[in-house]
Amino acid sequence: YHSHSLFLSNRTMFLFVWNMANVEQTFDDYGISEEEEDRLKRWADLIQAKCPGAPLVVIGTHKDELRDTSPKTVRLILNKVCKIIQDYVDTLRLEDVRNIGVGGSFCVSCRDKSVIPENVGGPTKMKELFQWAAELCHKYSKTDYLYPGGNVPRYVVALVATLEKLKQEMEIVLLPMKTYNNLTKQLGIPKELLHKITTMLHDWGTLYLFDRAATRLNREDCVFLHPLWLSKMVAAVFTYAHSCTAPDYERATMEIDDMDADQCDKDEPTKLILEGVLSQRLAKVMFSKVLRELKRDPNEQSIDICFTMLSNLDLIYKNTYIPEVGPYSPIGVDVNAPELDAGVQYYVPSIFPRSLPRALDVHLSRLLGNVGRHQAFTLTPFPEEFMQMLHCRVHALMMRLQVNIPLQHTLQRHAPHGVAPVMQRVQNHWRDAMWIAGGGGEGQDLGRGPLRGLIAADFQGRRIDVWTAGGDDDDERLMTNAQLIAVFDEGVKDLATKFPGMRVEVQEDPEGHAVEEMPDETFDFCLMALNPGEVQFLMAELGIHLSTAQAARLKDADETDPAATSPSREQLKVSLLLDKVVKTAMVQAHTPVLDGGAAPSED
Repeated sequence: YHSHSLFLSNRTMFLFVWNMANVEQTFDDYGISEEEEDRLKRWADLIQAKCPGAPLVVIGTHKDELRDTSPKTVRLILNKVCKIIQDYVDTLRLEDVRNIGVGGSFCVSCRDKSVIPENVGGPTKMKELFQWAAELCHKYSKTDYLYPGGNVPRYVVALVATLEKLKQEMEIVLLPMKTYNNLTKQLGIPKELLHKITTMLHDWGTLYLFDRAATRLNREDCVFLHPLWLSKMVAAVFTYAHSCTAPDYERATMEIDDMDADQCDKDEPTKLILEGVLSQRLAKVMFSKVLRELKRDPNEQSIDICFTMLSNLDLIYKNTYIPEVGPYSPIGVDVNAPELDAGVQYYVPSIFPRSLPRALDVHLSRLLGNVGRHQAFTLTPFPEEFMQMLHCRVHALMMRLQVNIPLQHTLQRHAPHGVAPVMQRVQNHWRDAMWIAGGGGEGQDLGRGPLRGLIAADFQGRRIDVWTAGGDDDDERLMTNAQLIAVFDEGVKDLATKFPGMRVEVQEDPEGHAVEEMPDETFDFCLMALNPGEVQFLMAELGIHLSTAQAARLKDADETDPAATSPSREQLKVSLLLDKVVKTAMVQAHTPVLDGGAAPSED
């Protein structure tokens, strides 16, 4: 989930922990499972992007479950895994950024508390390993870039004491930047050092700084006095979402101390959270325990404050469309029914259950490659959290589409007792992509204009591609391709300030996607989504020439179904036809293989 980076700092030592017994360690093959290697690489991406230069320590666990527990064998395994991590980190190397690096590796047994260090002479007991880690942290603290040697000025100590007193009183939990500035001014803190000192206190866990841009303090920024409480509130959202998909035996062992999970189940019967939707009704139950830690009642005002903080963290954004009713509600249910009314709702991108259908990545890049604009952003490194936070920054541009498909068998078993849903709503809420629209003019929702575009992330290739197709007319209220690209460009670069170890390179109109003649597989896909007249209009508008064989197939289709060749002028809009193409791909990608059952439909 994309909340991890919010509580990381480069004033930290990171422990990479992995299970050495997950793969068979033989004489000829020492190493790590592919799943855990991918997991460690994802963490390396995030830590390099968020905390450049931070030290890493690799910890292998379950030593006692290895077939060969001799120090020689264990060290061979540790050396190989450290090399895998370091080689990967080297691919992220940037000239002007400090790189993370492996500072040591150990194998431990939690049963007998024994330790085998990578190098002879290191800690051999768990207690000694903790002492070694503490000494390493102390060493790094002496080289802090703001106060080397640990010589913290008296006014910083006074500020920490003042903030701790405010925390204990519990009367004030959030300080607007103006109030915070006045407080630091009274303590004699130099204005030019205020941002660096506040960032340091944020890193220490003394406060949480809500800053829109990481390079400066703005008037709209604020300081939250209870960062540990904030982490509990954030964790409640993702812990409950995870518990909803966990098997019963796993859920029984999960520690969910900060909320009443059973009560959450009762108040969220349709499991909106599984579609990445957080409702006010669920939030009231979910946050009730943590709010009482702040001596606040879980009333509507307190819940709205929680939503505001989560929005400022780029974790959620508000649902401005019709209310969601959840994947387990029958199609056609009244969304205003009392038992389903969830009140205010927010989307949580990192819980979105689906990814971009691969067919769209191929076919839309070909369709849009000849018209409009194409811009590519290369991000080194590219943590997945960045894309999910970007959803929250540019969500006003997102175009919402919905189709109905047969409910998958895996979901049927979770349906409420007595409810037998047949169809499931599937929306284009993708973790790694966005289907966008651009409108303009006073009072006009950006998400409903005729301009269409696709934003697709390639995490392996460390790249985000943006394709846009121009509007259908010269209405000045509508966004142009250049305007939409500019909005997205600003969103990427603004968010990138929160990731100091990441670099963004922009490539204008990269080659390789424009086509003069449409490939047969994309032509077939369009013909499946559209009728022949619509296909012919779309290709002409996008400047794509059909081959002789493709033109002949359109003509044959005309003669087979003459009525389908005469769409109305209202239907002959590039934006609407592209929406139909996207919907067809959604149905194709998410329809389960069932024995009979209802046919997919568009909503």
